[in-house]
Amino acid sequence: MIINILFLLIFWSDKQRAIAAHRRISEVKLLALSSLAGNMTMFIAQKYLRHKCQKWQFNAKLLLLSFAQTAILVWLSYRLLIQ
Repeated sequence: MIINILFLLIFWSDKQRAIAAHRRISEVKLLALSSLAGNMTMFIAQKYLRHKCQKWQFNAKLLLLSFAQTAILVWLSYRLLIQ
């Protein structure tokens, strides 16, 4: 939960930097943080902060990351629970 809160603060900070035309946090770093914090937090942050919603390239990468994480979790669950 703490990492999700930290991620929301970082995402909010990037939005504030965008508004003020300051140096931004790279999309690679945001995606890496999203993979640690959980992609659901990123989707929630996008919706409520209205940040990076229109960037289809970023959203495509986020969606692919979500699918990859889901596939890994399903595979690990199968390996650990079935075998």
